[in-house]
Amino acid sequence: ASDDPVFRADCVRQRREASRTLMRAIIDTTTLCNRVGVERPLPEVFCGDGIPSGTADCALPKLLHHANLSGRVPKACAEVWFGPPLGERVHGTFAPPCAIRCEPILGHLLCDTHD
Repeated sequence: ASDDPVFRADCVRQRREASRTLMRAIIDTTTLCNRVGVERPLPEVFCGDGIPSGTADCALPKLLHHANLSGRVPKACAEVWFGPPLGERVHGTFAPPCAIRCEPILGHLLCDTHD
């Protein structure tokens, strides 16, 4: 709560640095289990550059991960968007997995080999 621009800039820098450090810790400790029980760290299974915050936090990856951990095999899966319109997503309609967070990890989650 200071009007000093140098102080404020330093606070912003420290907050960003702390946020990056915490996000890296979350990403580095997240593991995903595939259909045959192989757990791998998120950075190892993410296909693409730079893992966005919130990756593996959506319902579909969580449900697949926990089904895989418990040896269950989903027969089908559908996501429905509930909330205000967001881009092409409309409340109450089927929604595909998000391209930047979910699609890059679905290959591992649905894989049924030990590779």
